[in-house]
Amino acid sequence: MNPGWMLPKAAVQWIEKNIDAGENILEFGSGDGSQQLAENYELFSIEHDVNWLGKTQSTYIHAPIVSNRTSTRYGQKGWYDPHALDNLPETVALIIVDGPPGEIGRLGLLEHLGHLPDWTFVLVDDTDRGEEQQLVQELCLRLGCQAIRIETEQFKANGDVRKFDILERR
Repeated sequence: MNPGWMLPKAAVQWIEKNIDAGENILEFGSGDGSQQLAENYELFSIEHDVNWLGKTQSTYIHAPIVSNRTSTRYGQKGWYDPHALDNLPETVALIIVDGPPGEIGRLGLLEHLGHLPDWTFVLVDDTDRGEEQQLVQELCLRLGCQAIRIETEQFKANGDVRKFDILERR
């Protein structure tokens, strides 16, 4: 397992403390840590990279990256094909935003907020990066939620402290 391709340990601990076992979790972007989540939760993984499909016990939905107006406006390549959102559960306890990778961009999610399942929490990983901080700000404005930024004790390869945000409806 590559710790750089999985949620920080503190994020997994937060999930285990705040989300009941067996609840639905939707993750955008799967990784090495998805198996741990799939063992305790009903995990739905939207993934663009065919090499990651089927790596865990998650329900995988392949979604190629497609362009959209929001991604283009922010200078990003695109976001998951929105048809991937068609066959999800109506409600999830948690949405994890950990994909697509930063070089593709995640702000395209803003284009499709009306198609997300009802949720209790959203976890946005990699909020040590400016684009993810911008995503959190926009999500809070558009969805009427508040965010808590959590600094972990883990570091990225470049030496930056790994951070993630938890969003909760007000």
